Parts: sequence; C-alpha cells; structure tokens
Amino acid sequence: MALPPPRWVIAGTPLSPVRLAAEPGIGDRIVETIMQLIDRDRFPWIGEGRGPTMDGRVMPIECKVSNSSTNSIKRLNNDAQVKAVNWISEFGHRSTVPAAVLSGVYQVRHLVQAQDAGLTLFWTHDIEALVAFVLGTGETAG
Repeated sequence: MALPPPRWVIAGTPLSPVRLAAEPGIGDRIVETIMQLIDRDRFPWIGEGRGPTMDGRVMPIECKVSNSSTNSIKRLNNDAQVKAVNWISEFGHRSTVPAAVLSGVYQVRHLVQAQDAGLTLFWTHDIEALVAFVLGTGETAG
C-alpha cells in the first residue's frame, strides 16, 4: 500500500499553490507564524521591531592562551580553527566572521593555517584592532 503524499500545515493552513492563491491572507498568517518561531536570542532585532545593526554578519569569538608552540596546535588549530570551519559551513562565509583573540606563543605556520581555514586573528596586546574592525563594519539598520 502506497503512503499518501506529505501534507505540510503551517499556521493552520495546508501549503499548496492552489490554496495560497485562493486565500490572500494565508501568506500573512504563515509569515506571522514563522516570525514567532525565530530565535529571539540569536536574532534580537526581530523581537525589538528593528533591522539588524552593523552589516548583518555574526562574529563568534574564541579567546585562546598558549604557553608553548606545541600547546598552540591544540588551542588554535584543533579547537578554534575547527569551530571556525564548522561555523562557516553552517552559517556561510558571507554571514560569519569567526575570530580568535590570542595571547602567548604560537608558531607562524599554525597561525597561517588557521587564517587559511577562515579564522580571523586578533591579539590581546592589540585589542584595538578588533574594536576597529567591528566599528568599521558600519551601521546598516533597517
């Protein structure tokens, strides 16, 4: 026995082109329902009735301290770099700027490897560079 095709229901309305075309208010109800489901912690501007500030990108930041070049591989490449790759994969390269704020001892080749994987690096002794980067994204409130 064959199973019937799936029936998607959002906002108490079956989603089909015929139904959407037949009832003009259905689209508004669907949008309202989806807006209620959006995570307000992740997208706070939606609950506040405003557009996103800055340029719309997110910047997850890891803070890492390494006391030796051997330890730096674990801290930077096996931890922060892996997370950066995952964030970019999940949220997209254009909407995510994974970063690490570093202090301590790191080998240059490991820093380059992390940057090549998409991790943006800042140093605790020059934290103003991070501030300047964020402020440089400007305001595009909608």
